[in-house]
Amino acid sequence: YLTRRVAPLFAVAHGDGSISLLSPLSMMQRSLKFVGPMTGKGQYPHLAAACDAALASSLGPVVFFPEGGKSNGTCVLEWDAKAMAPKDKKGAEALGEILKKRTWLAGIAHPRQGAYSGPHTVFGGAFHLFLLSLRVYNYMKVDVVAPADVGGSLKDKEGLQDMGAQCRTLIGRAMGGTLVATTASRALEFEKYWRETYKKKRYVQKKKGA
Repeated sequence: YLTRRVAPLFAVAHGDGSISLLSPLSMMQRSLKFVGPMTGKGQYPHLAAACDAALASSLGPVVFFPEGGKSNGTCVLEWDAKAMAPKDKKGAEALGEILKKRTWLAGIAHPRQGAYSGPHTVFGGAFHLFLLSLRVYNYMKVDVVAPADVGGSLKDKEGLQDMGAQCRTLIGRAMGGTLVATTASRALEFEKYWRETYKKKRYVQKKKGA
């Protein structure tokens, strides 16, 4: 009973903007590899419907990443456009109310200590967990913005696009990450670019030190 009431549900976007709610175990399995939007049609037509369904069933809080799935721990991409913009007016209004009154924003950062840390996603999931297990401690810093403060920040914002942009800014400030002007639909392309850039930077540093 407590697990049902307290454990979070993870909202993951599909390619058409619909939403599916995943259990912590299902989300953990999905997070072991960097993947794009889920295929097929989701359980709910939009994010507001998913949040309302969880509330009506007395389920745990709904967690939604800006990218619609997961991030690489150092950057915040633009919100999933389809998931954040329900086609029907009622759904859009409901999502606006949720953002202003029921939303907690969390910025999660992993301090880079040592050769390998939480933000690294350059390897497969199993190898990633193995490398983390070699560390005695793995640090994580979480900064939270309460609903009252989120609502105050959004009170002058009109439209979901402006609200989403402001929420994204608050998350970036909380985690100390970089806001990247790249759409969520290109998350996989961005991850590939990020890895290649990181490798080139390390190569140049190594060459200068030689």
